[in-house]
Amino acid sequence: MNFLLERHKNLIIALFLILLFILDFTLLMGPQIRILRKIGAKVLVLSSDLRKAKKDIASQKEFKDKLTLLKGKIEEIGASVKPEEELPSILDTISRTANRTSVKITQLKPLKEERTVVLKTGKTLFYQIPVLIDVRCGYHELGKFLNELERGDLFLKIIALEVTTNQDDILHHLVRLTIQLFVLGK
Repeated sequence: MNFLLERHKNLIIALFLILLFILDFTLLMGPQIRILRKIGAKVLVLSSDLRKAKKDIASQKEFKDKLTLLKGKIEEIGASVKPEEELPSILDTISRTANRTSVKITQLKPLKEERTVVLKTGKTLFYQIPVLIDVRCGYHELGKFLNELERGDLFLKIIALEVTTNQDDILHHLVRLTIQLFVLGK
């Protein structure tokens, strides 16, 4: 029996080591490996978030510059939206612009009954009011007139433009223009 024991001593040691390795793996290493896998997934998410945060921090100055630019545009647009009570003054501005550009206005009529609410912010309402403008002018004068209107301090949009030949004066056409004025209401 000793002979068998001596002979299989190496085999018994090997089996004992394998059994010890299996026990070590299942009882000690297995739970640690599972914990490391969970931590590894969290590390991947955190490293992705860190990369994104570094990118955002790097572009923070660009965001601030854009914000400043947008605030300036908002103030510029806000200054060009006049209160509805100033509608006569707005029409006078359109009339003076026509005079400066050699455009003769034959009709300037706000269509108040067609005004619509565009935006409501708190107690403030923003309306759009269509204005019908009939003029007599040449093409160049019309272009100058429209350019000055759009570059001026009024917030407006041209929604219709119709040019008709004037049989009495071929150099001055009859133009019907409809613009959309944006005004503040209450």
